[in-house]
Amino acid sequence: MKFETLRMMAQDYADRHKEPPSLPATIDTMAYAYQRICQGEDPWTAVGDFSNAWSGFAKHIRPDLVKEPLIKPEQTYMKSSAMLVRKKSACTEPESIQDTAAG
Repeated sequence: MKFETLRMMAQDYADRHKEPPSLPATIDTMAYAYQRICQGEDPWTAVGDFSNAWSGFAKHIRPDLVKEPLIKPEQTYMKSSAMLVRKKSACTEPESIQDTAAG
């Protein structure tokens, strides 16, 4: 192989790697993964999508993947509070059972 051919191949390789890879329409940041988990999505799926971005197609923008703060959505907080109230009320005995047990 001639030196000129090798030089052209090396230049072509370098040119292809100068441009970052094309990104999908939605980039799975950590905040986006957390939001999906709070909305009820399987954590393995959400974190797996983030992990694919982190170690794959979005390596060149890693700081951007984790710069947004993780904020717990109010809607999720209200759901979990209501669920906690239901669980607490399910764990207490109704008054009629307490009265007969004491009497």
